[in-house]
Amino acid sequence: MLGTSGCGKTTVLNMVAGFEAPTAGRILLDGASVRAPGAERGVVFQGHDSLYDWLSALDNIAFGSAAAGPWPAREAGAGGAFSRARRPGRAGAKHPAELSGGMKQRIQIARALAADPRILLMDEPFGALDAMTRAVLQGS
Repeated sequence: MLGTSGCGKTTVLNMVAGFEAPTAGRILLDGASVRAPGAERGVVFQGHDSLYDWLSALDNIAFGSAAAGPWPAREAGAGGAFSRARRPGRAGAKHPAELSGGMKQRIQIARALAADPRILLMDEPFGALDAMTRAVLQGS
């Protein structure tokens, strides 16, 4: 979606995500009304305030995972998503307070990817990223 600031892009994304109800009409996904959030719709927020400060980067990613199975399986899936978000190494053990804004944004993107949603809703997800990382992630 493209539009000027304040035109309602975030509101529409929130309605498709199931966070807000439309005031008129309805939102349909595969013919069914969207009435609440669902695991088939991944969301990457504009800011990084959705991260849990008490969890490491990797645990933040795994927390959002919709993958079935015990914790080790979800953690393994989170590690793969973390790598796809282009941040290997020891950064997975760090907490949000220890990370840059761009890194926090990559964690949000990785968390959404780890859940393997059918639809990925992203509200200005690359704004906090440097140009090189943005280009790499947009090509993924």
